[in-house]
Amino acid sequence: MPSKGWDAALNRICTYALLQSKYDGKKLWVLNTHFDHVGEDARLHSAQLLIEKFAEFTQIVNAPMLLLGDFNAEPDSPIYLLLKASFQDLSCSKRHRELCSEPTFNAFTLTASDDKIIDYFFGSPGIVSIQFKVLKEHFDRSYPSDHFPLELTFLSL
Repeated sequence: MPSKGWDAALNRICTYALLQSKYDGKKLWVLNTHFDHVGEDARLHSAQLLIEKFAEFTQIVNAPMLLLGDFNAEPDSPIYLLLKASFQDLSCSKRHRELCSEPTFNAFTLTASDDKIIDYFFGSPGIVSIQFKVLKEHFDRSYPSDHFPLELTFLSL
């Protein structure tokens, strides 16, 4: 159920699922979220809440986690640093360090003035990033979204 808390401007939500591979039976928690774009407190508390919820989920089913979404937080922000202290940033693959600085937000423009890194894939131990891509294809003179699609290839150990 979407809710609005702290200093958030809009209702926000985190959807989650426990997936199981039909090939090897391994399970994986997947959480997808969109943090508030205005409220700094809302983003910080949302990050803390996700960390707490993942701890609860692993008590139910002990499986690795993939956390993804629009965190509205740049890599030097307290929100990113809090999440990075608990989870690996899979958006910054060890094999492809050169992709770590690619913007994920474009404000629907083809200019670099509004580009930011605010969308990420995080993972718990047991998730290994193989390849991460920011897909920057545009149509005519615009992008279909104000965020670039992200693609992650990973292994769950």
